[in-house]
Amino acid sequence: MLGDFLYDMPINVMMYGPKGAGKSSLINSFVTCLSLENRPIVARIVAKQSDHVTNEYEMCPILQFLQGHATPPSVPFVFWDLWGYSETDFKGISIKHFLKGMVPDKQQRLNTKGNPIDSADIDGTAALSREIMVLVFVLPLSAILDGSVWSHFRTACSTAIGEKYLPILVVTASDTISNVKQKKEDQDELLSKCGLDAANVYFHTNYTSERNRDIDKDLSTRRLLTAIFNR
Repeated sequence: MLGDFLYDMPINVMMYGPKGAGKSSLINSFVTCLSLENRPIVARIVAKQSDHVTNEYEMCPILQFLQGHATPPSVPFVFWDLWGYSETDFKGISIKHFLKGMVPDKQQRLNTKGNPIDSADIDGTAALSREIMVLVFVLPLSAILDGSVWSHFRTACSTAIGEKYLPILVVTASDTISNVKQKKEDQDELLSKCGLDAANVYFHTNYTSERNRDIDKDLSTRRLLTAIFNR
């Protein structure tokens, strides 16, 4: 597994989506998939769907989380975990600021006045070490029912494509819908409306509170890592 993702340069990957969508959980799934442990690894604190737990823009080198679990010669993924967006969190800055490396590591979601940051609160100097190479949108399947979340995604996706990125969309929480017919209808609707080729959309279930590894989740996570690596 680890030998499939060897590269001598870091691959900056940004996780972008609404709060509670499963961005930090997805990072946990990536770490688990790359580890040699029999149990899932909790590398990032996970939010409840309505809460902010990630309150800063944080660089998460995968090797940092694998220490003590595995000793690969080089795993290049550097995940940038961003706070979940809401209607009030991204009024003064856009996804472009993050893609171009203009937002520093540890940037807080709120400024000193307790307001969401805007362009005046960040350095604004592009840094190659922070420039994003792969953009991963993370959305719950229910996003198609939330007008503000869906509108923000479509705007951010359009901006990213305009900047020559080819985003990957990870759709989570499909497992919370028990009605098979309804789930299929929701998935088909999302595919038809998202504006991305179906090959770049992944319906995925993260690790949550499982005690042991799950082969289906590991295989799904491996497919995602392969797609990111091949970007």
